[in-house]
Amino acid sequence: MASTYFESRDYGQFIEQDFRHRWLRPSFLYDKLKKYEGHNLEIGEAGKSIEGRPIYKLKYGSGKTKVVLWTQMHGNEPTATMALIDFLNFLTKSDTYDSLRKILFDNLEITMIPMLNPDGAERFTRRNALDIDPNRDAASLAMPELKILTDWVEENKPEWAFNLHDQRNIFTVGTSDKSATISFLAASADLEKTMTPTREKSMNLISELATVVEAHLPGHVGKYSDEFYPRALGEYFHKSKIPCVLIESGAYANDEFRDNARKMNFLCLVEGLAKIANNDIPADAIEKYKAIPENSMNMLDVIIRDSTLNYKGQSLKADIGLLYKELPNFETNQLERKLYVQDIGDLQFHFAFKDLAGGHIDCSKSRPEFEKVANFEIIKEDGSIIQLAKGEMS
Repeated sequence: MASTYFESRDYGQFIEQDFRHRWLRPSFLYDKLKKYEGHNLEIGEAGKSIEGRPIYKLKYGSGKTKVVLWTQMHGNEPTATMALIDFLNFLTKSDTYDSLRKILFDNLEITMIPMLNPDGAERFTRRNALDIDPNRDAASLAMPELKILTDWVEENKPEWAFNLHDQRNIFTVGTSDKSATISFLAASADLEKTMTPTREKSMNLISELATVVEAHLPGHVGKYSDEFYPRALGEYFHKSKIPCVLIESGAYANDEFRDNARKMNFLCLVEGLAKIANNDIPADAIEKYKAIPENSMNMLDVIIRDSTLNYKGQSLKADIGLLYKELPNFETNQLERKLYVQDIGDLQFHFAFKDLAGGHIDCSKSRPEFEKVANFEIIKEDGSIIQLAKGEMS
C-alpha cells in the first residue's frame, strides 16, 4: 500500500533543491527558515544552545490535537531536517492538496523543532558542545537542548511525538543483504518492555508508515531492538504516556546524500500526520509491527573478499571490511569522506554496497589496520592494483 493521502510522484514539487547537505550547519538552516516567514507558520525561538545558538520552533495549525516533532538531536544526522524543509514547502503551497492541508490545519497543532542540537551540527558530531549525548540526557535534563523540548512538552501536553534521526551504514534489515534505509521503533517504557496502551498506539501508527515505505523501497524497512534505555528521549515520552514514533534514516546504494531516506521521511510525515488528523490509525496492527524485521549490524561500505596477507613468510587469508567516516574540515568547510578499516577476517556473513575480489597484500610495506584509515595496496591475480591511500580508493 502506498500513501493513502499523498501521491509519491508529486514529491518532486516540494523538494528544496538547494538544501542538500551532509554537513548541515546552523547557518544553512537559519537562512532557509527566512523563506517561510509570513506564511501560515508561526516561527519563533524556543531557546538557545549551550553556546548561545538559537533553537527554533515552528507551529502550524489550530486544531485540538497537539503533535511535536524534532530533528538533529544529534548534530551529524541531517536527513530529517532536509525532509522537514520539504514538508514546510508542502504546508505553505496551494494546489490540489489544499483539502489535506485544511484537515491538518484544522485538526492538529504541529510544533516542529528543526536542529535541536545546533552546536553539534556546527561540529558535525552526535554530541553537544560539552560532548554530552542529548539522547542520554532525558532522565537528568541537565543540558539546555533537551530541557527546551521537555519544558515545552510539560507545558503543552502533546498527544503525539515524532523523533527523527539518522542511523549508521552498518544496519541491514534482519539477516538479509538489504540496507536498513528506514528503521522504526516504539520504545519501551520500562525494563520489562511492557506493552502499554501508549506503546501500542505508536506501534499501530508505525505499522502503517512501514507499509508506505515498503511499497517504495521493498525490503529496506527495519526496526530497532526495544531494549530499554532509561536516559533516552523515546523512553521519556512513553513513560510520560505520549506515543512517540522513532524514524531512523539509513543508507541506500549509491545514495551519499540519503535522498531515498529523505523522501521516505517526507512521506511518513504526511501520512502519519494525516492519519492522526483523520483519526485513521488502526487499533489492531500490533502484529504487523512485530513482523517488521529487527536490524542486524551486517552491512559495510566495501568488502574486499578473499585477500592474502603476506606477513613474515606466512600467507593468511582474510576479508577486509571498510566503512566511510565523514570528517569535517574547518579549513575548507567541507566534509571529507575517508574509508576506515572496520573489520578484518571472516566476513562471509556480512554484505557491502561494493563487493570486490581481493588479492595479495605485502604487509611489510603496508597493511590494513583495525579502526585506522585505509592505507594499503592489493595486487590482484591479473596484475591490477587496488590502491587505498589515506582513505581514498583507486
